[in-house]
Amino acid sequence: MPEPFTLDDQGKHMAIISKRPPFRADHVGSLMRSARLLQARIDHCEGRLTLAALNAIEDEEVRAAVAMQERCGLRCITEGELRRRSWRDDFFDNVDGFTPNRFRSPFTFTQFSGEKVESGPIPHVMGRFQTVHISGELTP
Repeated sequence: MPEPFTLDDQGKHMAIISKRPPFRADHVGSLMRSARLLQARIDHCEGRLTLAALNAIEDEEVRAAVAMQERCGLRCITEGELRRRSWRDDFFDNVDGFTPNRFRSPFTFTQFSGEKVESGPIPHVMGRFQTVHISGELTP
């Protein structure tokens, strides 16, 4: 039976990997949002910033995130989910069959600190799910 792969084996393998780009990298999740972008989202929610102004700030932040990844030598670039409000709301917003209103959720999440927090409000299912199709061309 083969021996399991150990942390020591991983260290030896990492020493062999090139220290120059291109690097193998997996990106799962969001890049950190800047204080400027976080404040813009708050200002938009509280009516002090238009949607167009928020979108312009998001565009600038995405350009900065792409430039940072290029400087690091990454060949696979992500926009960092900087335009995303929530990890789940894009699903609700782009699949027909949910109510437009949000309702209190019975779900809770446990933070790393051990504190339990309530989930944000969610829509209810009101009919059969149907995806909303996008138009336009997809580029490789």
